[in-house]
Amino acid sequence: MEPGVLAPMTQVIAAAISVAILLAAVGAVLWAMLAAAAVWGVFWLSRRLWLEYRARTDARVHDPAELLACAEIQLRWSMSGDPRGTFGRYPAAAV
Repeated sequence: MEPGVLAPMTQVIAAAISVAILLAAVGAVLWAMLAAAAVWGVFWLSRRLWLEYRARTDARVHDPAELLACAEIQLRWSMSGDPRGTFGRYPAAAV
């Protein structure tokens, strides 16, 4: 065999091995990036859902019409001498 014939074959093998290593490294990095994106997505979605839940419950708790209705009821209780008018729905603790 001629000495020049073997050299191109080793170059092809070296190039194939290099491409395989490069593809393996890119694949590993892509999987890590995909996993990080999935974790970020779950975090973002859960935070958004939590903030939306808090906004709904805060709005429901601080509904002005409901507060006014409770105040009216407690005022009527107070005017009629009922102790619930002073302490609200929860009576004072006995000391």
